[in-house]
Amino acid sequence: MSSGVSVLRQDAKTQRRQALVALAPLVEYPTDRSLALALVCRAEIGDRHPEAAAAVGRFLAWLANEPREAQEEVYTRTFLVMPSCVPYASVHLFGDESFQRGRLMAALREAYDREGFDAGPELPDHVAVLLRFAPRLAPDELEELVRYCLLEPVAKMAGQLERTQNPYLHALEAVRLVLEAWGEMEDPS
Repeated sequence: MSSGVSVLRQDAKTQRRQALVALAPLVEYPTDRSLALALVCRAEIGDRHPEAAAAVGRFLAWLANEPREAQEEVYTRTFLVMPSCVPYASVHLFGDESFQRGRLMAALREAYDREGFDAGPELPDHVAVLLRFAPRLAPDELEELVRYCLLEPVAKMAGQLERTQNPYLHALEAVRLVLEAWGEMEDPS
């Protein structure tokens, strides 16, 4: 294999991993930087995931036209008040009160410690935290995280908002589309 092809493959892998990190702010509590980070996200995923970039564009339109207080209210109503759309992957995988949920959270904390990753104030299974952490994993662990810990919860969250006018549907659709494309790639690392 020529070194040019190898460099292109490395660049593609790096771009796929960066896309996950770029998606994280879409499902985090709004800040003064949310609009700018969503713009970066759209640029980051645009070439490889045009449908997801279009969904980010719809989310961006909402962000650009709403004051931060309104953004915070919608975020709180969407992810913190509606139990079916909580941003914690383990709730969607195992239910709120499950021994398996606790095991997953403990395993995530261990992995974060091993990699020197700071999850910040969120629980370790928050979808945004998982998206930011994912690129640190070895290819097989990364594929497992995407396939088993992210794709199903994100799809369930988006499904809960499907029949609403909630702008976070667009953010979740973007994340879902990128995760689904990840699983379809020949070499997902």
